[in-house]
Amino acid sequence: MSEVKAKQRDISIDIAKGIGIILVVYGHLACPVAREIFLFHMPLFFLLSGYFFSAKDSMRIFVKKKTKALLFPFLLFYIFAFIYHFEIFNGDMNIISYIHSFNSFIDPNPHLWFLLSLFEIFVIFFIVEKYIHSEILKLVITCGITLIGYLCAMNKVSFFSFRKLVLDIYFFI
Repeated sequence: MSEVKAKQRDISIDIAKGIGIILVVYGHLACPVAREIFLFHMPLFFLLSGYFFSAKDSMRIFVKKKTKALLFPFLLFYIFAFIYHFEIFNGDMNIISYIHSFNSFIDPNPHLWFLLSLFEIFVIFFIVEKYIHSEILKLVITCGITLIGYLCAMNKVSFFSFRKLVLDIYFFI
């Protein structure tokens, strides 16, 4: 009977995630180095997510897991943020504030973008890893998605987190 080793946690990954979390919180405070922190704190999380990415499961199981871990929290906080910004509780609702609130519903709360973006990246990379076997074609797809993201960012085209998704995809791979 062969002995199966228990999967060991890599403490350096836990330390990197802990430092990243502290820097995210510190960066969102009024700190003098916030701009510098914003240069790398989210790429760090995307890099770590890509490091642990696996396409072993079936599409159904994979999407179900990622929906539970990323999409449900996004939707829950997204709805709460929309209700909070809807200003229904202060009684001065008019057509202008309704239209403004509807626009804020279409373009999500900026503090939640990473959950949706990470979900989308996971699904795209699952499909690419599972069904595309040519490494060159994978590179072409990644470059094409990034080019689309660049063009969207330059032309200020945004639909949900798509613009951020395609710019963050390189940190994931």
